[in-house]
Amino acid sequence: MHKLFSFTDLASKPLQGFISEPVVVGAEESVSDIIGTMVSKKLNEVFVPYDKGFGVVTLRSILRAGELSGRKLYTLATRVPATAMGDPVFKAAMIMSGLRIRSLPITDPRGKLEGSASSATILQELAKARSSRSAVSDIMTSRPITIDFSDDLDKARSLMVEKDFDHLPVTREGKLIGLITSLDLMQVIGPTDRTNRTSKLAEPSSRGSVKVGGVTWDEPVICEPTVDSLLVLGKILEKGRTAAVVVAGGIVRGIVTLRDYVKLLAVQPEAMGQPVYLVGLPENDYESAVAETKFRRSIESLSHVYPEIEEARATVKTFSNEKERKHFEVHVLIRMPKHQVDFIEEGWSIQEVFENIGSKIKRLMTKPRDSPSRRRHPVKREMATARY
Repeated sequence: MHKLFSFTDLASKPLQGFISEPVVVGAEESVSDIIGTMVSKKLNEVFVPYDKGFGVVTLRSILRAGELSGRKLYTLATRVPATAMGDPVFKAAMIMSGLRIRSLPITDPRGKLEGSASSATILQELAKARSSRSAVSDIMTSRPITIDFSDDLDKARSLMVEKDFDHLPVTREGKLIGLITSLDLMQVIGPTDRTNRTSKLAEPSSRGSVKVGGVTWDEPVICEPTVDSLLVLGKILEKGRTAAVVVAGGIVRGIVTLRDYVKLLAVQPEAMGQPVYLVGLPENDYESAVAETKFRRSIESLSHVYPEIEEARATVKTFSNEKERKHFEVHVLIRMPKHQVDFIEEGWSIQEVFENIGSKIKRLMTKPRDSPSRRRHPVKREMATARY
């Protein structure tokens, strides 16, 4: 009999049991030269020394770059938070999920690189459980964007860059025939750029573009919506893929990627904290990943004073002005059995907003428990809203 899986058990394990050899390249390397390494080794990202730490350069960031001639790799890098061998899996999962990456550099206290923690290595452990009692339809992205066999490859690239994903189901006459990935695109685009040292990746055009059907891709993993989610994960890993397409009645119903499974682990176990939710936080952003970590830690500290916390939620609203500068408004709600705390914090930097939120939560810990500041009895409408 297969053991039942506990997300808490895996999420709480230290990363030292999931370390692999990192792929590190020089910050001054040209982007054109690194494309070959990523294609040959089937890498989604590489690590580069960056700002006294390490950053990651992903396939998406290269596809997005356009101009490549003479461009150095560090100009495309996104810095990632320091992660250590002893850190729990859920911390790495939070960062990987927030930044939409598949591996993290692991460093010692002096900042020396010790290895890499990859989503695939962690998920190998998850797949051993075999049964989650949860169908793949529970975690898949429903009604995913697809691309037709006859569409230009330029369109596939534009969709991946604009929507910030790495997988596109390919259809012909409405039926699934394949799955194209950012790595597949790089295999077509990369060699031309490296050989000719061209100034940029091909721009979208109406004539002479390679068709999606002209690209070679691996046979996709296909499943039905009712299949156990961990069985699907096992098949993805067994075949060396990064996603599965969910099909019913010959129609694409959804897609599930390794990131969807990582997100399941990106929640601090209840034994180590209270139920914490962040809604509307911008993704693929270093500041957002830091903000989320700070909020969770603040609530964990507050729970030592108020162990009866039932829920803590931060709802982020983002606004842009004419100059496309983003302004953030965050509504914080901390719910307890007899009362709740709520307040709004706003600003132009999501990280600074959450730093201010952390300061206010810290002040709550120093106030008498009967202090009325920022507390009131919740009305029914607010309690109903707080559940979603």
